[in-house]
Amino acid sequence: MIYIVVRSFLGPGGTALLDLYLKYSLYINGIILLYVLLLVISRRNYLTISNLLIQDLNNKIPFNKDEQIQIRTMLGKIQIPWDDYIKATLFPFITPPKGWIFHLKTVQSLQRLYPPERLAEALIKEKQNLEKD
Repeated sequence: MIYIVVRSFLGPGGTALLDLYLKYSLYINGIILLYVLLLVISRRNYLTISNLLIQDLNNKIPFNKDEQIQIRTMLGKIQIPWDDYIKATLFPFITPPKGWIFHLKTVQSLQRLYPPERLAEALIKEKQNLEKD
């Protein structure tokens, strides 16, 4: 009975789409599951690289409470070894925490995902957290 009511609400186009989904649901759900799994791994790569990058920069850049601008200027002078961060994780894709698109883990994509402004903000936040503890 419910089956008939649902099909009547869907109309002919919706019924055809429902039949297509029911026929290929295993493949469709498998693709969705694979995408979500890859997305979780890519986001984990992003967080791993972020933590390594912040730790390394934390050791290289001196910080004074009153001179937060100093971090931004120092980031422009420091040569960041992007190749080391590419090798830090084995999975070839990276995705920001709120992102839905995969980026191939290359020097250019890392530079786009970690601009100096974002690195400076993360480093300032990390330094402030260390001072509170």
